[in-house]
Amino acid sequence: MNRLRGIIIQSASSQIEKYGFRKFTIDNIASDLSISKKTVYKYFTSKKTLIDAVVDYHLEILSNYVKNITNNQRSWLEKLEDIFFSYIPKYDPERLLEHMKELKLYFPEVWEKTERVKIIKREQVRKLIYTGLQNGDVSPDLNPAVAILVFERTMDAVLEEGFLTENNLTPKQAMEAVKDTLLYGILRR
Repeated sequence: MNRLRGIIIQSASSQIEKYGFRKFTIDNIASDLSISKKTVYKYFTSKKTLIDAVVDYHLEILSNYVKNITNNQRSWLEKLEDIFFSYIPKYDPERLLEHMKELKLYFPEVWEKTERVKIIKREQVRKLIYTGLQNGDVSPDLNPAVAILVFERTMDAVLEEGFLTENNLTPKQAMEAVKDTLLYGILRR
């Protein structure tokens, strides 16, 4: 990647984190980098193409992170937690949720790309479930297909705005509760 192009993407990422996808401007980036708007437009023909590049950049980082989880030396449970809680580093999960809603609403064609990470997460959960079964980390009675479905659907559903608002939960609180429910069950022991 061209060095200046990468610097522009980094600046746009910071601006998006501060202002969101709709409110950041090319002027903000030009000012931040002490370059002209014309220079920004040399690399990105529009604000939308810049947003597209920023999303691609972060999805690549997140995809690589998720793909590498199963290769690290952590325990099976820690790996599952890492997949479940993986999101763009340094981002506050609540702010990230707000920005993702904005992306979905105003830039749906860019939002579609986020499905890539869901597919990668699903594949990594599948690998972990089967590894857990082979190593005895998971109950042998577990139906892998059902477990994978539950994890996948839960990861999407728990971050829906209505659910969080209705239950006065932050994304992190909701994810922790889901983890406890999925991994430790609802029965008293």
